[in-house]
Amino acid sequence: MAGADDLTLPLRAALFDMHTRNSREPIRLPSLNGAFPEDFLLQPPPVVPDANRLRNDILYACRHGRRTVLVTAANAGLLRLFCAQHVVDEVVGHSAEWAEGSGVSYASSCDDGCWSTCR
Repeated sequence: MAGADDLTLPLRAALFDMHTRNSREPIRLPSLNGAFPEDFLLQPPPVVPDANRLRNDILYACRHGRRTVLVTAANAGLLRLFCAQHVVDEVVGHSAEWAEGSGVSYASSCDDGCWSTCR
């Protein structure tokens, strides 16, 4: 029987390939009813990030010009992101301040689509 170490490299390669493939897929949005019909059989666990986690994720995406694992996993239907309205409002309200405070150009990151709502 193969040991756990024998599975580490193939598993890591498979996860890397899955992430790379899914990170290029278009962002999936819910239907008008708020459902993701293609996830009917798979019931992904809910994840409720706070504003700081979202800030870090967005700034990482802006700096590196690519999606994060959090967004890719949600887009692949492996988890479902939920945010309270006050968290969304905080992210939008502080986005320019956070961008400039971290060395990310707010104007260029808006052009790149990092912040979903730019003023």
